[in-house]
This record gives sequence, structure tokens and C-alpha cells, in this order.
Amino acid sequence: MGDNDKMVTSDDDELSSSDGEDKELEDRATALEGELANNKYLYEVHLEVVEIYRKLGDIKSMREAYNRFSEYFPLTSTIWLAWIKDEVKLATSSSEKKHVLTLFERAVKDYLCKYLCK
Repeated sequence: MGDNDKMVTSDDDELSSSDGEDKELEDRATALEGELANNKYLYEVHLEVVEIYRKLGDIKSMREAYNRFSEYFPLTSTIWLAWIKDEVKLATSSSEKKHVLTLFERAVKDYLCKYLCK
């Protein structure tokens, strides 16, 4: 994906003024990734790392974080909707749009299983 792995903002001044904040977020994400490497079952850490990657606009890392999160926990409807909304904003090609449909299907299965697979 390369350069497309970053979300684009329309205000160049915003990018330069947030460099320090981005560095802090990147450092925090690295620390959280280390925590998850030691213990995959830290729900709050998964939530925070996803949110950091969303703020940074790091699409590749955000997707990896969402996928990893969903491997270890059934995601709430709020989390699924946030993920799907993120993907809808990025979907331009037919394969990307199919990916969004796949996420919808995963979300429905995850939701149903949470309530029916007890």
C-alpha cells in the first residue's frame, strides 16, 4: 500500500503542528504493542492502540490492530461500526468495497455468536 497507508488531511498546517503529538502517539502505540506481545488479552490496550492508529491515520496498522483485536475478543457493535465506517471512507475500488461487505458479514457473525454461542 505504501503512501496510501496514511489518511490525508486537507490542512498542511495541521500536519506540521501535530508532528510532536504524532511522535507521542507513535511512542505510545509502540509501548502498547509491546504490552500486547506479552499478553493478547488486554481489552483496554486493544481499544487504545486502535484509536491511536485511527488518530495517526495509519491505515495499515489500524487494520492490523482491528483484526488482532477481533481475534481475541468479540467486538461490540460500536467497535464494528467504527471499523466499517473507517473502511467505507477508504473504499474506492470494487475489491475495497467487497472488503467492506466482508466486514459487515464478520460483524453480524461476531454479534450473533456473542449471543447465540453461549
